[in-house]
Amino acid sequence: MAAIRYPVEYELRPTRLAAGEQWVWLDLKNLSEEPMVGLTVRLIPKDASRISVEEPDNYVPVLPPSQKEEMGFELQAKGSTEAYVAVTGEWDGAPFRWESPYVQLTVGGTVAEIASRAESFDFTTGARVHCRDGDAGTLRMVVADPHTRRITDLIVEKGHRQEQDRVLPVSIVERTTDEDIYLSINSEALVEYPRYREAEMTAPVTDWTGRHYRVENVRYRLSPYGSVVSDAMVPLIRYQVQEGIPATVETLERGTPVYGEDGRIGRVDHILTDGETGAIRHLVVQHRTTGNYAVVPADLIERLQDVGITVAASAEEIATMPRYQPRARQDTLAELRDSLAVAPTRDVGDPTVDLEGGVARLTGVAPDAGARDRAERLARSVEGVIDVDNALDVDPAIAERVSAALRDDPRTRTASIDVDSKLGVVTLQGPIRDKVTREAAKEIARQQDGVVAVRDQLEIHIDVDQDAETGSPRSGVEL
Repeated sequence: MAAIRYPVEYELRPTRLAAGEQWVWLDLKNLSEEPMVGLTVRLIPKDASRISVEEPDNYVPVLPPSQKEEMGFELQAKGSTEAYVAVTGEWDGAPFRWESPYVQLTVGGTVAEIASRAESFDFTTGARVHCRDGDAGTLRMVVADPHTRRITDLIVEKGHRQEQDRVLPVSIVERTTDEDIYLSINSEALVEYPRYREAEMTAPVTDWTGRHYRVENVRYRLSPYGSVVSDAMVPLIRYQVQEGIPATVETLERGTPVYGEDGRIGRVDHILTDGETGAIRHLVVQHRTTGNYAVVPADLIERLQDVGITVAASAEEIATMPRYQPRARQDTLAELRDSLAVAPTRDVGDPTVDLEGGVARLTGVAPDAGARDRAERLARSVEGVIDVDNALDVDPAIAERVSAALRDDPRTRTASIDVDSKLGVVTLQGPIRDKVTREAAKEIARQQDGVVAVRDQLEIHIDVDQDAETGSPRSGVEL
């Protein structure tokens, strides 16, 4: 099949990305008078080590003449590179292949850095909001994160080009003036953003101190799951299937494909389970083309198989279901770190925390297993945390690893060395023969997992003899 330039028109957006997990959107239009059939559409980076595509193929059964199809590609962005779009299929009765020119994809910093640029904007209530192709409405209120007080979204009253009030993220704001706000989207994209529903928001308490916004012009989200009450639910990215769901596999997890009555809808992002019974209550499904998240009731699940999960709903019906609005990583991470920092060290240890895709990873050392569990429960209580990867070590395990290593090493095997660990700082105590044994003991301790530092309280005794049967030192003279 020869590569041809026409009859395809395309637009790839955005071309400036944050580092990490990102979505880009492709608009593909058939400019010919004949339908295109069985299209496989691929996004191919020039340097896959800089930008990789999670699911590079999109399938379009039919693209009629003069029609446009929108599709999404999930990326892992580490650095800037070029990419091109390749389309194969059948057109005008014959197979064809089309390739776009290279498009520069620029990675412009971390998500937090891009968000910090958005924080520099000042939004004036009543300002006119503009899409690239015309008026979108009027700014009614702003949505803030209750912990960081950062403005995350704009509530825009309906205007000439939209029939409903919408909640629009600040990430699509390009620039502002005292009287105008300019967005990076066209008006036809407004329908992809959630409608504003007063019942899903709440006003801050009267001691609001966030920047210059008046308290009556600020709203908090009651729940990231829209109208779905989530207080009694536990989010998970991996779920062991229980009785009641027809299934040929044992596990439902993030990334599982979701199919509806009219084909593939998207993939599972996470699962909401009942806090008391553990039963599944909702699926949070990310749409394969728009990237939006729908909260799908579990009673719509028909079956779970190797190829994915099937639900009794069409894509149109799922589009009307409550929306999940992920909390910004920087806000969730700030509250996580603050919550763990104010907790007493004896209760949770001194964990280091990171967050990717809603999964909090805890590393470091806790005093014991109870403190490790308390740190996990505290992390799970923070809104925006979907699951916890608890990699915290504990002091008793560290001390035992060091002791075992000292017993196994011929240089220290016969020495009687007591080992203690406090948040990974290991203390070595006891009488030893000489400096060679001391240095060996410290070296061995430092090499063990979880050891942060080694405190040497070993005492060298002259002519310390080891008991032939017990290995314990006999009396000697202390240096």
